[in-house]
Amino acid sequence: MRSLALAALIAIPTIASAESDVERMERLASTMSTKMYAYIEERFPAAKGNLPDPGWNDEIRAAADCTMGAWEAEIGAAQVTALLDEMENHLNQEIEDFQAWSEGMPVSNPLSDEQNVAIEAQCGMANAMMNKMMSDPNMPNLMQAMSAAMGDG
Repeated sequence: MRSLALAALIAIPTIASAESDVERMERLASTMSTKMYAYIEERFPAAKGNLPDPGWNDEIRAAADCTMGAWEAEIGAAQVTALLDEMENHLNQEIEDFQAWSEGMPVSNPLSDEQNVAIEAQCGMANAMMNKMMSDPNMPNLMQAMSAAMGDG
């Protein structure tokens, strides 16, 4: 009995520190923004310090929590983990060509377009992210830098 209690006490910090899918998605989004901003700032020094804050707010976290729950209900937790694994593997690659790197982002989500539209309508992840970005005064700087990075300007 004593060893069972000891094992439970040892396991609690591990369980408590386990990263949820939403936390992982937020970390991956932060990694993607950091890599994208570093690429942009290296090529366009005037952008340094003048790009939007990529951090998530409560509205985005709530939408992400809703989205992760809907994905898990539709495709199962293992498939969601596999999708996040693919994203993480892609984010570990160096950016040599921004357009090729961004187009290479894995999109193996097995949901149909109709399912994705329904989940977006229910959870509002894209709207939450857009609301935050559009309220940031540095958004025009990002758009200009991304356009230049993609060779459009």
